[in-house]
Amino acid sequence: MEILVYPSPLPPHWQIPGSFVDRNPNLCYLAFADGQGVLIDACSDLEKVLQDVNSRHLHLDVLLITHYHDDHTFALADWLEKFPDLTVGAPASSLKDLLAAGIGANRLFPLSEGTTIPVGGETLRVVATPGHTKDSLCFWDERGSNLWTGDTIFGGNIGC
Repeated sequence: MEILVYPSPLPPHWQIPGSFVDRNPNLCYLAFADGQGVLIDACSDLEKVLQDVNSRHLHLDVLLITHYHDDHTFALADWLEKFPDLTVGAPASSLKDLLAAGIGANRLFPLSEGTTIPVGGETLRVVATPGHTKDSLCFWDERGSNLWTGDTIFGGNIGC
């Protein structure tokens, strides 16, 4: 599985100068294998990700959410508008919040411990990691030994 990483800064009207999140923007990831891609957390740099999806001739099937906090989901509507067939996997207990935010039920599917998500000929496995939120999830790529942790692990501040 190949992986591309994108900083995902908050919109300017949400920023608090000098805050932890402003100094350390969220990251989102495009993981792909065999022409199939999955986006992990909703990246605000839609154009950069689209450029990479197109230049690699990828089919983006799924967007996975590590946990339901606005800084990980604020760009979700943009992704769903750009990709009308994109489905969103989210912690099962967060589905009602996503529905209330206007995400259609036909676009959502629940994720819980052990759920598997195919990515080309490879697989991501959901690992429940409550802590930062009660329903935080990690995604484990067993073949490549990659683990996407969302906000389960912070370097030097929140959550440490």
